[in-house]
Formats: sequence, structure tokens, C-alpha cells
Amino acid sequence: GNRPAGSSLIPIVLKIDEKQYELCSMDNNENPLLRKLITLHNIGNMKTIIYDISFGNSKCFGQGFSVSICTNIEIESNKKYDLKILFQPDYTSDEINETLILNTNIGLMTFPIIVQIPQRVLLSCYKTIPRPSWELRTYGLCFCSFFLFIILIFTTAIYEARRLFDNYLSRAEWRDRMQMTDNKIFDLSDLSLAVQDEQKTR
Repeated sequence: GNRPAGSSLIPIVLKIDEKQYELCSMDNNENPLLRKLITLHNIGNMKTIIYDISFGNSKCFGQGFSVSICTNIEIESNKKYDLKILFQPDYTSDEINETLILNTNIGLMTFPIIVQIPQRVLLSCYKTIPRPSWELRTYGLCFCSFFLFIILIFTTAIYEARRLFDNYLSRAEWRDRMQMTDNKIFDLSDLSLAVQDEQKTR
């Protein structure tokens, strides 16, 4: 609609209606575009020039928003210009907030943009989004990495178990050898008692 310059408190609202919902419900792989027509009315006495249009920090397009003509838009005094805003949602959130910035010869004009998507539309339209070509390769890489990680864990566990078992066998063998050695050592105290007993019998 018509808005005075600097009117940044009244948001531009884009909503998905039943027609958009029906498009997403059809068996196709297209992601429908939302279109919003905004009429810019130059009520001043001089020509207004829009040097460029930005969405947030991105010029011409960003976060799904775009415009067909982005730079060098001239609006004569008391004339109107229809600005067409396009939005292609990714259906990951039911509300998207962005700021439309018009860089003009009379200063910056900012307008908040709000996109509202019903919850049922999110579920129906999410499947229409074309998947990136690298997604399948990423899934495969993650699966292979996880599989190799599991193998590494099991290999490490088997190695540690084998090492502990060998250590246990070594200690058990060492104890057996010590017991056999102790049995072969003469006890001098027993020998002394035996000599004393023999002397008494004499």
C-alpha cells in the first residue's frame, strides 16, 4: 500500500493462503513463490531515486526474498511505482522476519517484513523443496565415518582386553614361579631347631 517515507513501524505482511496450500499439496516438485505488490507513492516535489534495494544486509535478494528490479528506480513527483517482492520459503519456520531497506536520494527507508506460514502448510510444503545435490553424499560420508568410528572403538577394546589378559597371565605365571622358588629355599630356623634336638638326644 501507500506508505510515507520512514514508516518502519507498520510491517509488510506476507501470508500463505489456501491456494498456496493447494499448490503444495499437489504431486509436483516445485516450490511456489509468494508475491507481494507494494505501491510506492512519491508525494514530494522532487524526483525520488532508489539506488538499490536490500533485504537486511543483502542487496537485491536474501533469506528467500528478492525483487525483479533492484537498482536505479526513478519515481517522479506525485507518481507511483509498483514494487514486486518475491519470496521463496524453505518451510523450516512458521514466521520469518526481515527488513526491507530502500537506499534513496533522500535517505534510507526501512520497512519490516513478516512472512506467516500456517503449521499445516509447513508439513505439506516442506517436501516440495528440492534437495541439494551434496545432501546424499554428506549422508554417505557421515555413515562411513560413523561405521569406521565404531570399528575403531571395537578394535581398541579388543586390543585393551587382550593386553589385560596377557598381563594377568604373566602375573599368574610369576606367582607360580615364586611359590616354587619359596619351596626350594632352606629355612635356617628349622635347620637350627633340628640341630638342637639332635644335641639333646645325645
